[in-house]
Amino acid sequence: MFFFFLGYIVLSQKFKQILISGMEFLQGTYSYSTATMFNNDREQDLEMKSKHLQSLDESTIVKTTQFDEDDIIDCMDINRQPSLYHPLLKNHKVQRRPSVLPSEILQSSFPIEHTQEYESGFSRKEDCPDGTVPIYRTTKVQVENAKNISRQMFHNIGRRSTNSLSTNPDSHAIFLIKSYCLRGSQQVFLKVNETNRVRFYGAAGSGSVYELNVGPGQSSSTNIWIETGPPGPVNMLLAGWMGRVDFDKEDLNLDQDISEVNASRSINGDLYPRLFIYWSVDGGEKTGCYNLLCKGFIQVHPRIGPKSRIIPVSTIGGRTFEMKLLIYQDPMTGNWWLVISTRNEMLGYWPKELVPRLAKAATDVAWGGISLAGKDGISPPIGSGRYPDGFYDRAAFFRDIKYLRKGLKQVAPSDQDDVVEGVDKSGCYGLQNDKLTRSDYWGYRFAFGGPGGSTCKH
Repeated sequence: MFFFFLGYIVLSQKFKQILISGMEFLQGTYSYSTATMFNNDREQDLEMKSKHLQSLDESTIVKTTQFDEDDIIDCMDINRQPSLYHPLLKNHKVQRRPSVLPSEILQSSFPIEHTQEYESGFSRKEDCPDGTVPIYRTTKVQVENAKNISRQMFHNIGRRSTNSLSTNPDSHAIFLIKSYCLRGSQQVFLKVNETNRVRFYGAAGSGSVYELNVGPGQSSSTNIWIETGPPGPVNMLLAGWMGRVDFDKEDLNLDQDISEVNASRSINGDLYPRLFIYWSVDGGEKTGCYNLLCKGFIQVHPRIGPKSRIIPVSTIGGRTFEMKLLIYQDPMTGNWWLVISTRNEMLGYWPKELVPRLAKAATDVAWGGISLAGKDGISPPIGSGRYPDGFYDRAAFFRDIKYLRKGLKQVAPSDQDDVVEGVDKSGCYGLQNDKLTRSDYWGYRFAFGGPGGSTCKH
């Protein structure tokens, strides 16, 4: 019956063996509405899948297209998109546009035409029909991989370890980060913490985009994030770009032929940098949602969505291309919007119901990179794969970073803020903070990243 649902779509033989319906992520493989995200009980998992499948309506798919060889995209009715099946969003009405758009955060005093000339875009140019949004299809293995992403890569990002080394605990602290995850997860980032109970209503910045060569079992991302907690559970929202996201077969809870695993074990399916989103209500401890592989994020853009391929990319020592990201809270609805590029591409939003501890703004905002080592202990590169050396055409960077105060006022970090420079203790990566420059284009900037490896002390 499942493949009968797909009968009206003609696929090549290549895709038949690895693709499943664009509605697969509705099957409840991991969800915040349950406490069984990492439950290995196969029968219970199948029961959850069956219940979700019964609620599906094939009429939600208005159009199906194949793009970039490995991508099959379903244009789904915006008012019946998968995320609206989340139990907390039963009566949710889709918000097509933000009630308020920050008037300054996506406008630089540097000429906008020049900024866009050096800005990355997205490979897909065709919009979905009016009233629909693009949803990338996925495989069972990719859904299983997404659970590992939360558990291994994004678990407790930005947390100080008990043996942290701090030069100044109150302002511009530099500390070593302990790897908390089941397998070596490394981080390098700049973070602004809440001071005097003044919270944050968003974060923005432009980061350089590189295509990294990562090996089996490795992952690497560049991202911004906002969060609240601890104390209490950590509610977090994260967005950025990531290349290959790969896991070994032993990591997966699947009874599958090894050829199928090899064909589709990467979440992204290739090495290209792709847009991704992530959210959790407990800092990745037991919950975590990557892209649209579970319900929650409401998509409104007719062309761009999570997993969209980013082009062009930067060349070390050559031309640099960047992507601007903004996450901010709509003061009228309380929803958290993701806005991309200087063209103000409003991708969608996380409804306020999903992250209750972010209802009254965030306590921390951050920018940087995260990597996940393979089982052999070898870490992948972060950023461009180069250590910061003072040359911003060689190491990856974030520039013009700002946080949003009440009223959506944009503010660059200053010496009065509790700014933390987090560098993983592995020595595989570095961070160079130039702080607030005199350049309208660069603003507050820092370079970060490194080559990865097994013994990276330098």
